Order: sequence, then structure tokens, then C-alpha cells
Amino acid sequence: MNYEYTQTAIWKITGWNTQKYYRDSLLYLMMIFVTFTGILVSEAALPLLGFTIESDSFWHIMHHNSINLLFPMLGIHLALHGTWIVKISKYIFSSE
Repeated sequence: MNYEYTQTAIWKITGWNTQKYYRDSLLYLMMIFVTFTGILVSEAALPLLGFTIESDSFWHIMHHNSINLLFPMLGIHLALHGTWIVKISKYIFSSE
């Protein structure tokens, strides 16, 4: 990747774009964490992969609490990107 392009891209991330970057990054990390804890608390996924782990209430609590944080974050994300979602949906489902 070109150094000048990288510097220009970094400098363009200001204000609203910076907030959007951090919100989207946090949402992505939360989704990874929920998926990871979901696999850990699953009674079917790990044995299917050949792993046996005792059920631990810590991971159940972490999974439950992280989902309770993820859903409002996802709602805010969808609300902030609502106009883009509508625009793309109209483009995809419009009759040609």
C-alpha cells in the first residue's frame, strides 16, 4: 500500500467519520465476543469439533451480558445507517 495514500486516508478520518469508525469497530468486536462465548456455552458445537469443556456459569453470564449490550448497539448502528439501507434496498429490489 502506498505510504502517501495511507497518510491521506488517516488524516481524512476526522469528526463524524472517527466516531463512526470507533462505533463500528466496537460493534464488530462485540459480535466476535458474542460468537466466541456462544461457542463456549454451546452444548453441541464444541463436542462436534472434538472438544469437551465443563459447563461454566462464568461464560454463560458473559454471553448473556454481552448480548444485552450488543442488541442496543446493533439498533443504534441500523438507525444511523438507515438512509443507506433504504437506498441500497430500493436499488436491489427495484424492477429493471
